[in-house]
Amino acid sequence: GKLRRSSMLALPILSALLSTIRVPEYEQYPPRHLEPLTDPTRWRVEEVQAWVESIGFPEYRGAFGEGPVDGPKLLKFTAAKLEDELLLAAPEHRLVIEMELGELKLRHGLLTAVERQVHLTAHPRTDEWSRVDVRDFLEGQGLGAYASNFAQVDGQTLVAMSEAQLQVLATGGGSDETDQATFELLSAQVRHLRERTSSGMGGLKSEL
Repeated sequence: GKLRRSSMLALPILSALLSTIRVPEYEQYPPRHLEPLTDPTRWRVEEVQAWVESIGFPEYRGAFGEGPVDGPKLLKFTAAKLEDELLLAAPEHRLVIEMELGELKLRHGLLTAVERQVHLTAHPRTDEWSRVDVRDFLEGQGLGAYASNFAQVDGQTLVAMSEAQLQVLATGGGSDETDQATFELLSAQVRHLRERTSSGMGGLKSEL
């Protein structure tokens, strides 16, 4: 009787805990509007956490808060440091954060000419991707099983695709829950890539 009662008492605690770690819902993903507009070299920990959420990783707010990671520390991070110092286990997440950090520095003029060239070479505009780049992107997002469906799709085609076209390639037109979740993930990522392609990044690359 005592064990059952203690289990019942634990349920509200567990449910309260789960409610605190639930990923928020956004009207647009990733929620770019959350990025602080101030100088990143002066960001406090709270502003770094807002940036992390703005690039689509609200689940890592805690890790950056416990770091604690302020602006100057953030700007020195690499994918390796994210693993070593913050224990971020998913390699694809570390690479995305490293890329986003490079773009943050680019927007704020914090890269040298050489660093800027290296960044833009490593992360070209999506509409310049080859079909191999699209395949590598899908594999990097954990969607390698669907890469064959996109075998004839290059970057320009990918960012021009409608939601309906993406859904057919990602789900085969079916309504299986797993396929639907895959489509939602892919759709969010393509929206992100589309936004990136249409942003000022393009102008910066052509200036070089």
